Amino acid sequence: MMNIKGLLFLILLFAGYTFSQSYKENYFEISRNNFNFKLRDGVILDCTSFTPDAPGPNGGFPCIVYCHGYGKSKDDNLSNAISFAKSGFVTYTFSMRGQGNSGGVSNLISRTEAKDLMEFIDYIKSNELIDRNRIAISGSSQGGIIPLMAHAMGLEIQCLITDLISPDFASNWIDNGCVKMSLLWTLSYGDNNARYSDEVKNYRKWILSKKRDKWDSLAFYLPQNRDFSKLISKCTRPVYISNSFQDKFFNSNSIIKNIFKFPYGSKFYFGAIEGHGTVSTEDENKYHDKSMFEWIDYRLNKAEPEENNSCVICFSIYPVINSSWSFQRIYSQPTIFDKPNRIKLYFHPSEKVSETPYSGKTASFIFKNTVSDTSISMIESVNTEFNGESFWKKFTKTNIIFESEPLEWNYNALGIPKVHLVYKSDRKVCQYNFQIYEIHKDGTTKLISSINFTDRNSSGKTKADIEGDALGHIFTAGSKIRIILTNLDTRENDNFLRTNPYVLPVLIPSSNTIYVGGTEGSYLELPLKE
Repeated sequence: MMNIKGLLFLILLFAGYTFSQSYKENYFEISRNNFNFKLRDGVILDCTSFTPDAPGPNGGFPCIVYCHGYGKSKDDNLSNAISFAKSGFVTYTFSMRGQGNSGGVSNLISRTEAKDLMEFIDYIKSNELIDRNRIAISGSSQGGIIPLMAHAMGLEIQCLITDLISPDFASNWIDNGCVKMSLLWTLSYGDNNARYSDEVKNYRKWILSKKRDKWDSLAFYLPQNRDFSKLISKCTRPVYISNSFQDKFFNSNSIIKNIFKFPYGSKFYFGAIEGHGTVSTEDENKYHDKSMFEWIDYRLNKAEPEENNSCVICFSIYPVINSSWSFQRIYSQPTIFDKPNRIKLYFHPSEKVSETPYSGKTASFIFKNTVSDTSISMIESVNTEFNGESFWKKFTKTNIIFESEPLEWNYNALGIPKVHLVYKSDRKVCQYNFQIYEIHKDGTTKLISSINFTDRNSSGKTKADIEGDALGHIFTAGSKIRIILTNLDTRENDNFLRTNPYVLPVLIPSSNTIYVGGTEGSYLELPLKE
């Protein structure tokens, strides 16, 4: 089994806050009840509830249900459930099927698990101590995706808080023909963390296979019964969704593209949340926690929030402190993502990017994927974390670096970056990874986002418009923009990925021509806001 110690999921931490004015001064003794819940197909879920030892208010206690991240269990949310129960809530936490001590097998965050949650909520609504009109669900990653999916499938719920999610998370894991390292990690847990269905077990085999048809199978089956952006318009209650632009599992693209489909009154936070390999700051953590507590109070107790802005953006910006970005928060509306100004940075063969297209005679350059030993396998590379003497004897990393002139003013980049790529490969399968950096005027540099693309059926000269991971970043005046085109998307000083790439590389040698001449040549497109 591969090393998965780097796989960390953020669990939504309430850490004992008592935010509601109605409950601020109350501190209840509580009772714990461990119980099993039998699902429609006979699978048994391992569950725990906490109930205040006191008469409930008129109509019953408010209720919070906690959902855990993938490969975890109900135990990850026990401290949160206890804290809120002591503040006057009935709280529940349970292990999803195939995880923790629950029975069955995991279908990897699917409609099946969403239906499980719908059944569980129907069950707890029969608890006479609960006000069935004041039920909240909170979770992160899997624990946020499943409740939102269930709500889009018809689950009636008053309050929903989700972190680090994507409605099209399955497709997001294999965006643009690439396979994210985080997907392979998620498919590689031992039985103590996750017991997979037979189909899900096949996903890992398909990823590690050299056979082309295995990719076709993965691309066909993985999104089925998982992606749900087409159902978002069926949501009936406002939701609170928080994402990080540096998320190494799910980018924010699907939220941005579908932001106007969510019910009126929904709240969005983009930028700085810890989890999925991302970072935040103490100030942002405090702000985010406080805003979530207010959201629960507002949705369950009709308390007015201190600020009603429905879209909060947290831009990354220099200075970098202890290897982490600083952040600048702004308050806006979802329309902030509408019709951004787009700046085109054209690639030049002289390894620079410019708003002026290249007009010289040399209208192309060569980008090589050098694999000197084609016996190299993906499983071998994964097990060495794409590092070590054996790996580097067989695979050569290629970097072609492009830099802009110093910027005359700040560039406020917000939205989805794109690459217009004109290319030709001598192989059917070829990969192009574009890393976007800022080079500060003090000489330091740090990664902002990436655009990853694998053509699995290349044929002749091709034009492709490729979307990258959404970003919110302020390029400061005097800095340069650096673009690195690479065949191995590793990141320096990344404690999450370590020496592993963001997306799995292509282990087939190729020589690729990139065309750069004129306005029809290759360029990077950045979305800018005033």
